[in-house]
Amino acid sequence: MSNTQEGTAVAVEVKEIKVSEVKALLEQGLDRKEIAAFYGKAVAEMARVVWSDSALKNLKKKSAPSIVLINDEVAEASVVAETSVETAGDVADNATEEVEQANIPASPASDSQWQ
Repeated sequence: MSNTQEGTAVAVEVKEIKVSEVKALLEQGLDRKEIAAFYGKAVAEMARVVWSDSALKNLKKKSAPSIVLINDEVAEASVVAETSVETAGDVADNATEEVEQANIPASPASDSQWQ
């Protein structure tokens, strides 16, 4: 008598994970453990398959600050400082206007030198 067992095929669900989706989840602030839970996979399996990929290897979650410090003791001073700050474009425009205003028409004697 021979004991023969029929080979039973085990269906393995293959989950497709896109790099762009993982990057989007990182941008939303999810960490690697949360992303593994999102896809229903073990952290170790994600580390072996997903995080070892060159496109995702050193990426970390992006996190927005969860707190904002408001210094109410100097609120008026900071508002004044914000209104007096000029942008680089404003400074360049002002400098151009000053140069244009400073242009003095050349005397007729100096015009003859360049002709």
